[in-house]
This record gives sequence, structure tokens and C-alpha cells, in this order.
Amino acid sequence: MATNCDNVIDLSPAKTTWKIKVKIIRLWRQYSAGDIDSIEMVLIDSNGDTIQATLNEVLVPIFEPFLEQDDSKILINFSLSPACGSYRLTKHPYKISFIATTRIRLCDDLPYRLTGFTPVNFREILDGTLSPEYLIDIMGQIVEVSHVEIVSLNGKDTEKISLLLKNEADVRLPLVVWGKVALDLSEAIQLLSDRTLICGSSKIFINFSVGHSYGSYRTTKHPYKISFLETTRVRSCESPIEVSGFDPAIYRDILDGSLNSDYLVDVIGQIVKVSPIEVVTVNGKDTNKISLELRNSNDERLQTVLWGVFPTDVMEAIQMRRNYAIICVIRFGKINVWKDERSISNAYNVSDVSLNPPMVEVDDFIAVLPKDQLVLAIVDPKPLSAVCGVSQKDDFFVHTPRKTISQLSDARNVEKCIVMCTIASIDSDMGWYYLSCKVCAKKVLNVPNDFDEDGNDDDPIMFTYYCPNCKVSNPNLLPRYKLHLIVLDSTGSSKFVLFDNLAIQLLHQPCTELVGANADEIQDPAAIPLALNNLIGKTYLFKVGIERENYLYKNDTYIISKVITNHDIITEFQTIVHPKKPSVTYSCDNSILMVSDESSQECEGTDLTPAKRRGTLIDNLEAAVDHNSLTRSPCNTGIKKEKTEESG
Repeated sequence: MATNCDNVIDLSPAKTTWKIKVKIIRLWRQYSAGDIDSIEMVLIDSNGDTIQATLNEVLVPIFEPFLEQDDSKILINFSLSPACGSYRLTKHPYKISFIATTRIRLCDDLPYRLTGFTPVNFREILDGTLSPEYLIDIMGQIVEVSHVEIVSLNGKDTEKISLLLKNEADVRLPLVVWGKVALDLSEAIQLLSDRTLICGSSKIFINFSVGHSYGSYRTTKHPYKISFLETTRVRSCESPIEVSGFDPAIYRDILDGSLNSDYLVDVIGQIVKVSPIEVVTVNGKDTNKISLELRNSNDERLQTVLWGVFPTDVMEAIQMRRNYAIICVIRFGKINVWKDERSISNAYNVSDVSLNPPMVEVDDFIAVLPKDQLVLAIVDPKPLSAVCGVSQKDDFFVHTPRKTISQLSDARNVEKCIVMCTIASIDSDMGWYYLSCKVCAKKVLNVPNDFDEDGNDDDPIMFTYYCPNCKVSNPNLLPRYKLHLIVLDSTGSSKFVLFDNLAIQLLHQPCTELVGANADEIQDPAAIPLALNNLIGKTYLFKVGIERENYLYKNDTYIISKVITNHDIITEFQTIVHPKKPSVTYSCDNSILMVSDESSQECEGTDLTPAKRRGTLIDNLEAAVDHNSLTRSPCNTGIKKEKTEESG
């Protein structure tokens, strides 16, 4: 086969052994009854010639992961058929159809400016010169825009927005946009109209009103605040103001109550302790929470709680920089007072949290930190601390129903519930971590490299990693936990899946410490690290999500959204549900496992006979759990010891 590529303009149905290098300039999915019916694309080659391509529903699962808009690819071996209809995307007489033996290869990106964008002349649209069977590109300035309307179309309400465009010759063209695009366009217009106000920019404000500043979230000490008027004017500055306003508060002033908690403050500190991310219900909505302990140059400590998107940012920074000092900078943080104890948290959308930002203040702070090389510790969260909504304990004890594993299997509704159960084994066949992109945190794909055209088909196939979100080959990798646990209680067994943040809560160490610096795909799934094997036999409280596929398709794997590891809370929960603690017993060869309640009654008034209340003896462990997972010898994986002594 020749190594050079064919031109798009030369393609015809005469053969399938074509080879083209193209860029995907448009990609969308066609749906039928809620399922993907096909994937449609417009491709362009380096000569600027375009052609439509189609991927039918049978081949979608095979090729979809490797096709993204703006990607450049080499396509080999495909069929062609005549292009027809009233919505023709290109002038090419044929369109491409993928077949089972089509091959996709990675290649160098075609030029960024190669877009295929060819705007037509407004006059040719208005005078009927252009055929309405072909879709076209247009470009113009928006000079008039309507509000978004809701219009009934084919018996269904849909959004509509009307625009008036003008071109460089001042020719006007009416434009109507429908559906989600209408909403996106309306939001973009609103955003662009406000874009003169950008964080970090310097402006001159003219003509505004000034009113009193009051309340519990005051950002400055100024007694007044500015309110914009319709007649306010904003001008750019020729000489930007080179100040940040960053003024970190003294820890002692926060802790002893010297500072008024009505005013938001700036804080800087080294993160020395961190809890795993918790999911907490606040005002009826689940949100992420993470607890930190910061220290200053005097080794004073300040408790900090971050909410929303910031916990994920912190945990990712810790995974990437665990052996370095992680400096947290909080702008406009809220001083919280609870039982005479003071801490800092972010305040809604007001606060800004950054880690090791490029600031002179950060460099100066690092220079005066104690030289004790304190190791960052991952600790259990404080489960009984109150939050502005539902505490974790109330969520587990009051607001979420409790179920046994058998009741979990019998559920027929989408809901969440609390299950207390014991980890019987790690399902090694499913692996225990995955590789993610460090930049976007999404899972990377393992793509086989094409063999050389002059090479041997029997040669070993090499692989590369690809991030479909960043559209980058061989991205920087970060391993993340995905634990598949086989769990038991006295009523049955099930499978729970815990992702990275919750797994850290059980293991108290990031995945990088178990996998090692040179992360790669799991080669031997049976080699379970000792830290994971040590989870076997431990009992926790899990918040379980029951989804439609669990009861419609009898899928016995459930996703966990929260977990409680605190012994006191588990004991209290257990006391309410069972008078005595369940016991987990292994035989000497680990082939028999018994979960025994030793209780006089079941929770929630379950109508069971005394014989049924006794512990369930599983004499065929292979039928309930993976026998090998219980009997495999743990691998000798080195685990880094945390420094437990605090300086000072």
C-alpha cells in the first residue's frame, strides 16, 4: 500500500482502500428514541476540500471514543455512496460511510486555521442565487436581537430567538435560531455585553451611586459600597493599577476573636493536614466539603473548611505535590464561630481559593516557614461538626432510609439509602485504579498504535495514552482509585464501587503512593496491595445510590456517594439497628465467612423468624465472592509512612 494519502476530491465509490488525512471540523450525534442512531461528521483535508462522513449505530461503540471535533486523523478503508437530500453539508458528490474494517490512526494536527469556514455573500442568499438544498456558512454583526421566545413546534415547546445581521456592505440578513442554540446565543450576547468588567483589569468608573455597606459578608472596611447606574460609564485605563489588595490576616487575631466576623479576610498558610472529601447535603443539595489545617510562619494552626469546587482542586494538588509545601491562599474568606472555636471557610461565590499561585507574597511566605520538612497528613474528617444544612450524621441517621443488602436488591425505585456492611474482598478482576489526565482529571484511553505498513503483523502492538477531553496524546498521567468492593451483611452480598475521594477516606493515602511514580495500566490485577487487603473484614456505613439499571437489569453493582469510617458513629448506628455488634469470622483457610448479627430483632421491624435472624453461613464462598480475592497473598507494595509528630 502506498504511504501517501489520497485527496478528498478524488474519492469515489469505485473502491474502499482509500487513505485520507483529514480534520473533523464538525461532529454531531443523531438520536432516535433516546439512543444514538448515528454520528455525522464533516471532514476537510489539507487542500481545503470537504466531505460528509457517517458512522452508523452498530459501529458507534467501536469508533466513538476516537472521534472528536477538531481532531486530525488518518482514515483507512471505508465505503462511499452518493450524497443527496435537502440538507447537504458539502459540495462533494459522495459521502463516507465507516465499515467494520475501517482503521483510524493518530496523526499530526492539520493547521488550526484549517476550518473549512466559507461565509457566503448576504446578497446571494437574498436574491435566490444559492440553492436551499445546501447548508451554508454566514458571518455578520448582530445589530438587533429579540428576547427568547417559547414556541410550540411539532407539538413540543422549543426556544426561538430572532436576530438581524449586517455585513461589511451594510446588507441586512434576518436570522432565526432555535432550541438550545438559541439559549446559548442569548447567554453569549449577555456575557459579551458585560465583558468590560474582568477580574484583574483596571478601569475608570464615571457616574455611580454610593450607599451604606452592611451585613455579614463585607468585603472591605469602607463604610460605603458602589452601585452602578444605567448612566454609569466604564473606561479603560492607560496605566493599569499594579496592586492586588491581598492583606493576609494574622492567625492569632482570627483565633482570639480580635477580628469582626462580619468582614471577610485574606488568609495564607501551608496545608499540613487534610481530610478526605466529604459529600454533605446543604439546603437539599449534595456538595463537596474538605477540612484543612493551615499553619503560618510561627507554626500556629488555623482550621479551614472549603466547599463546592475547591475540595477537588485541593485534593488534586495534594496528589501532584504531596512531597512539596502546598500553600493555600484564600481571598475574602469567612470567619466562622462554632462553640467559641473559630475557623475559616469560603463564602459562596465571593471567595477565591488558589494553591501555590505565582505571587510575591507566596514566595516570601515559603521563605519564612519552619524548616522542619513536615509531612502532609491525611486525617479523618470531624463527622459531628455542624454545617449550614444537614450534618453528615443526620444525613445517615435521620434523612436517608436504612436498608439491608437484601432490601437493596429488592428495591424498585431510584433512591439513596444507608447500608452497614462488611468488606469481604476486593474484586481484583475489575482493577483498583485507573489512569487519568493530570490536566482535566478525565480517564485516558489506551489506543493501539498502527503497525508500520512495511512491518510484520505479528509484531507486538504498542499503545499510547490519549486524553479525549484535552485531545492530547501521551498526556501527563495521574492514577486514581476505583475500588470494586464485595460486601456482605447477614442478608446477602453485593458489589460497591468507590471512586478516588471516598477511597482515600478509607485508605488515608493517595493512589500515587500505592502505584508508584511510573504509573501504567494494571498488568497483574491479582496483585492487590497490602493497604487494600487490610480493608477486608472492616465494617463501614455506606450511602448507596440505587439506579434504574440496578432493578431493571438486575445490576448488583452500586455506586457509593458517601462513607462513614468513624468508629463511634458506626457503633451508635449499630446500637440503634442491632443490640449487639455483628461479627465476621474467617475459617483458617479463608474458605468460609460468616456474618452474624447476634441480635434479637432486625431493624425497621423486618418480619423474620428467629431462625432467619441468625448469621448467614456461606459455605460456598466462590458463589458469593471471588474466592481468589480472599485467599491471594498480598503483594509486597511499599507504603510510605506518614510523619505523625507535629512540630512545635
